[in-house]
Amino acid sequence: MFKTAVLKYFLTLPLTWILLDCDTQNISGNNSIDFGIYAGTGSWNTSAVAVAAAVCSSGFSAEFFYDNEIFRNAITKYRAIILPGGDPSQMSAVMDASGRNKLKDFVLFGGGLIALGGGAAICDTGVFAAGIDVFPGRSRWPVERIVGYPDLAMTDITQENTGHEILSGLRPRYWTLYRWGPEFLTNDPGVTALYRYELTGTPAAVAFTREAGRVFLCGCQLEIEENSPRDGTDFGSEWNDSDSEWDILQNAMFWCLGQVF
Repeated sequence: MFKTAVLKYFLTLPLTWILLDCDTQNISGNNSIDFGIYAGTGSWNTSAVAVAAAVCSSGFSAEFFYDNEIFRNAITKYRAIILPGGDPSQMSAVMDASGRNKLKDFVLFGGGLIALGGGAAICDTGVFAAGIDVFPGRSRWPVERIVGYPDLAMTDITQENTGHEILSGLRPRYWTLYRWGPEFLTNDPGVTALYRYELTGTPAAVAFTREAGRVFLCGCQLEIEENSPRDGTDFGSEWNDSDSEWDILQNAMFWCLGQVF
């Protein structure tokens, strides 16, 4: 009934390039770069590269940013921030309270936020009481009912029966990569559960507004294309995953930027 494939965690080389080569890039002035992708301490480089490929494929401009740019408030030039997969404890610690507050303010004052896998786990106050505090609930990680830490797994997520804009045209079920991401627990009526983990029945992807900002969080690694090299990596190439979760990610990008799709 439920499909699960397990593999071991591995490291990739550090990112050494910053400005992404998007054919459709059009950068001029403040707030002109669509997405800033965190590639600093604690981030999973494979995820950051794959996210960049997905962003550029969708026609948006993007740039990697690192730890210091959060503290210098340089993130205000982006329309939205993407936190890729990674180690939640490391990401939270290196940002410290000042950096986490700057990310929170970015959202509250109208910025978009997409967070995937471990990046999504730091979006509440529950990572050693040191989260970004934009999610009105608990992001509980890892979900060991899917796979024990630090292993990874391919697992099924199933769409909720909602009319949320992000779900437009999407498939009811995807087989996707799980890597240390959270399940989202909340009673807040403003949070929409978009997909649930089939193995647990708990929310795997949620969307909500926070003050003037829009937020999409997913415990899975939607950016990884196990069946295709178009994500710029060879991660998971041994799997025959016939679907692409970039459809979900693309809809989330448009929604977080407040654009029609």
